[in-house]
Amino acid sequence: MNTYIFIPAYLLCYVLQILFLIKEKKQQLVQTLYFKGAASLVFVLLAALSFVFGGKTQSFFAVFIFTGMCFDALADVVFNLRFAFKKIEKLSFLGGTFLFFTGHVFYLIAMIPQVEQLWIYFVIGLIIALLSQFYIWLVLKEVCLAYKIYGTIYIFSVSSMTAMATGNFIANYTSTGALFFAIGAVFFLISDLLLILNTFRKEKIYPMRVISFVTYYTGQLLIATSLFLL
Repeated sequence: MNTYIFIPAYLLCYVLQILFLIKEKKQQLVQTLYFKGAASLVFVLLAALSFVFGGKTQSFFAVFIFTGMCFDALADVVFNLRFAFKKIEKLSFLGGTFLFFTGHVFYLIAMIPQVEQLWIYFVIGLIIALLSQFYIWLVLKEVCLAYKIYGTIYIFSVSSMTAMATGNFIANYTSTGALFFAIGAVFFLISDLLLILNTFRKEKIYPMRVISFVTYYTGQLLIATSLFLL
């Protein structure tokens, strides 16, 4: 498969993101679900192509990354249902968050065999999670303890995966696939931190939402591409 196919896939995903944001600004919230779902479908299909034609076809790593990506794509739609249908707002939030967490766990499990001295990356992940959550919850004092604990566990899974991805690239610095995955993981972490911070604020910061949205999809696209390049 020619790597040039990734360029139109990236462009299509960004166009769908722009359309989503336009519809959201116009409060056409049901229509936003179509564009968000379509944008997520792009990175899933890109991952599928990378999975089939990439160098790690049928590998443990590729299977778990692709599965995690499918969970995340489903979470994208479920999580956004809360804006379009207020009656299921809490169910949508909890269901979407659970699906996202499940997807992150699949990413984390995929990375575990890729690195040595595993405990170091978990310690780094824990430090990042505790420091970032300490700052976030310092700002968001009104958030209940249950959300604070869950948020810390959630970010721990992402930050540990990011630490492993970065360590894997350092150990395999000539691998373009490892580079793409590491950058994608960093974008992923930034997106989740901004999402948590903005979700629980009383006054939402729209540019923060846009940055969280763009970094999330960029991260997913890079991770999907990495399956072909590894």
